[in-house]
Amino acid sequence: MQGGEDCEPEGSPVGGDGDRYLQRVATRLRMPADAERDVLDELRAHLDDACMGLVAEGLDPDKAEREAIVRLGSPDALGDDLRRSHQTRRRLLAAAGGGVWDGLKDAIAGYFLGIILELIVFMGLGSVAQRLLGPASFTWMTGDWLETAFTGSLLAIAAWWGARGLVRSMSRRSLRRAAALRAPIALVGAVPITLMLLVWPLHYTWAGIAAMLAVPVSWAVSAITTLELGERRSRWTFGRPSARLLGTTVIAVYGGSLALFVISPGVGITSNESRPGDVAISRLPDQQQWVARGYTVVAPAVIDLRHSRWNATAFPDRNGNVALTMSYDTIDWDEFADLRAEAWSALPTDGRIRSLDPRAAGPYVVVPLHPWDATAAIVPVGSKPGIAAYLLFVTGVDRTTAERVAIGSADGEEVAFTGTITDWFTRLGP
Repeated sequence: MQGGEDCEPEGSPVGGDGDRYLQRVATRLRMPADAERDVLDELRAHLDDACMGLVAEGLDPDKAEREAIVRLGSPDALGDDLRRSHQTRRRLLAAAGGGVWDGLKDAIAGYFLGIILELIVFMGLGSVAQRLLGPASFTWMTGDWLETAFTGSLLAIAAWWGARGLVRSMSRRSLRRAAALRAPIALVGAVPITLMLLVWPLHYTWAGIAAMLAVPVSWAVSAITTLELGERRSRWTFGRPSARLLGTTVIAVYGGSLALFVISPGVGITSNESRPGDVAISRLPDQQQWVARGYTVVAPAVIDLRHSRWNATAFPDRNGNVALTMSYDTIDWDEFADLRAEAWSALPTDGRIRSLDPRAAGPYVVVPLHPWDATAAIVPVGSKPGIAAYLLFVTGVDRTTAERVAIGSADGEEVAFTGTITDWFTRLGP
């Protein structure tokens, strides 16, 4: 019995039969330990009064105890009746309202604690990446995808604390054991969270996908592993982080980061800063100028790099789109057939995007273009999962040579997939 073993008051007339009766009742209560103890204390006091009354009528103590037990009836039936009288539907609904409020407060506390922890961790990771990767580390610690990964991990921490707070609060308020509430709360929370995340448009990489999908998992695991009120935590269960743990984390992150600046990892960083100057490059023929500027070639020829023949927005918008216009009347577009915008996967860098991804066999986005059209063509450069940077070309088929050529210089920027998690998985693949 959880609550009755320690509750026999000194001088109580209830003996062994009464204790066994209370133990049987306790097995049917299925309440948190504190609530169960209160009910059994009240029942023991009732037995005490009944025994003393019967003794006053002339019965000996043992017979008085047995008679008092008989009058109470079956311990199983009494336990069920007491449980039903305390665990009412009205109390459960009230507990749900109060539990949601308590869980929300715990979730907010977890969210702000997560901000502190993640700032520490991301700063440490930034130091590690900078030391190991050099200029390439810029793409690890910047970009829209980082916002999604950061947000997802914060929500996962908040979900962990919120689910645990909800289960414990509802258990206390509804007088039900946590074991009876864990699975329903895990399911009721994880399902709507998952559905919401599947239709929430954000900037995603695999890191962002993992962070967001961790939110419902964190909620469900936290709810299912919540301990009973008063239950001692084992080494395999997690509670709120202690000050010692937080301090150790801070020291480990910053200590490891500082150590990387002292110990050389021996990683060579290549750079193309030895290219000729801009003046010398501008005197080269177009094709050689293209290569000298660090670009990889996408077409057999590049036409007139000295004059831009089209205009595009400098950066993708929040929806991952670039607007492109071809309203310049400085070239005879009729010399080219099948004009189109091509977005190619490129290698991200901390400088200007210049090199195509060597794994790219072709453009991942193709949009037809109409010269002199005042309406901008929308190029969804953020529509393909796994693309970290792009180079945007305008190409056309030279009617004289029948070859597709790139017209003007290419624009490139970092980009992350923009859409929902559902969109991400439906657009994976070639």
